Amino acid sequence: MRLRSRITTSELRDRNVQYDRGLLTYENCGTPKLSNLAVQRNTVTPGSNSKNAKRNLIKALPQADDNQTFSHLLDLPPEVRVFIYEFYFANFFAEHIHIPTNPPLADVSQLLRKEVTPIFYSMCTFRVALTAPSSKHCRLHPRSAFFFGTLEPAMLKRIKSLCIYIRNAADDSYYEEDQIVQLEQGMDAVW
Repeated sequence: MRLRSRITTSELRDRNVQYDRGLLTYENCGTPKLSNLAVQRNTVTPGSNSKNAKRNLIKALPQADDNQTFSHLLDLPPEVRVFIYEFYFANFFAEHIHIPTNPPLADVSQLLRKEVTPIFYSMCTFRVALTAPSSKHCRLHPRSAFFFGTLEPAMLKRIKSLCIYIRNAADDSYYEEDQIVQLEQGMDAVW
């Protein structure tokens, strides 16, 4: 990547965001390539003979990237949509889910909810919190109790992985060493 000798912190931050999103660094593209990208994004572009065409395209394309939409998800075959859902959820599961809820994609339509929730619950590791015992017995933390108490039985049986933790009652925190057990449901649907 070719950098100018002076770049502002804001410009550097914007470039980093572009890189993180997997977008091109438009500064490295020629005017014909930028014009082609602008046409693909239905962005109004200045004339290719303009002195400032490249600069204007470099300013317009990030905004076009931010406003891009894909409204043909349901036109794809179900098998392809499943791959998309799995990719979408892949980053959800770097950590256990403390306060589970349906993913936003499940709230779009009934069809998406029907397709998405089995994948979500099968890929997810749910953290079940027990409060530290004040007597000889641990109790289910209110948040965990609420979630599992309101979960539909059909969704409950789709859960494939649970981690049971003791939650510190004094400051409401988790500690990795407090994990009691992690349960995984096998292929025969037995824990």
